[in-house]
Amino acid sequence: MSGIVLMIIGAALCFLGARSVRVTIAVAGFGAAWLLADALHATWQLTILVGCAGAVMAFITTLLLARFVFFISGVCLGAVVGAKVFQLANGSDHNWLLAIIVVPAAGFLGGLLINRRRHHVLRWLTAFAGAALALSGLGRLWPDPLSDLWRPRAAVGGLLLGAAWIVLTVLGHRVQSAVGLGRRDADDRSSGRKQ
Repeated sequence: MSGIVLMIIGAALCFLGARSVRVTIAVAGFGAAWLLADALHATWQLTILVGCAGAVMAFITTLLLARFVFFISGVCLGAVVGAKVFQLANGSDHNWLLAIIVVPAAGFLGGLLINRRRHHVLRWLTAFAGAALALSGLGRLWPDPLSDLWRPRAAVGGLLLGAAWIVLTVLGHRVQSAVGLGRRDADDRSSGRKQ
């Protein structure tokens, strides 16, 4: 079940992520919380609960802080990327300290980047985070042939994951760009920001 959920969320973020910022934030909050709970070996029931709580917290945060919605979306998407980097770097260890450093730092960096170039970075971040979740889902669904997409055991597996992650990210960005997802919305026009 974990793999299917990650694949669906990942595909939605990767190919449609910039369409609705609030939905993107809720999905990214779910994905980041899900990956962390699963990486720390929570039961599947607790993983779903933690994922839903992450989605609700991310969505409520955007409603309360609508002015900072792009920053929050960058933080959530960056946290998804950070959680995947944590899994890649952590290997089979369960190092909380590394998670506490990597995930918030990636989230904050995502927030800063998205504040500078809203829709351009939003398309890239949603494609990047969605690709990470989709590949994680594939690795969970078919652990024998594709386990390196979930948690690489060797350098070759890490290289395979990195290459697949880049290819799927570029594909997701191209799909979003081709269909005009993430166009400037009323928030951008009212603030007078140029992209």
